[in-house]
Amino acid sequence: EIIDELLKANNLEDIRKVSISQMELHSGPLPHPKILEGYKKIDKNAPKEIIEMAKREQKFRHSSTYFGQISALIIGIGGLTATTLLGIYGNAWVAGSIGFLSLGSLVGVFLYNSRSTKG
Repeated sequence: EIIDELLKANNLEDIRKVSISQMELHSGPLPHPKILEGYKKIDKNAPKEIIEMAKREQKFRHSSTYFGQISALIIGIGGLTATTLLGIYGNAWVAGSIGFLSLGSLVGVFLYNSRSTKG
């Protein structure tokens, strides 16, 4: 639109000052296909290796998330078991402390993670 207006006004000096830029944004675990093509010029196996590296990273993230969930379950069950046993045998303050610390820390971690992933 600006260029059309300048052409209509025959203002060639202002037309030389106009610059047009284009920005392309790509987000994801893999580089943009054009960038992968550039790597292919350097080494024909590079794109395949980059894709395999992304697959290994994703597999690691899934396994570490699973390990974290299992660990949280064990801590939660252990905390509840200790709290129950200590409560039954008359150590209410100790039971309450262990229950609050074990379950409170797990709830805190989950709440913190849910806030940090939202933005």
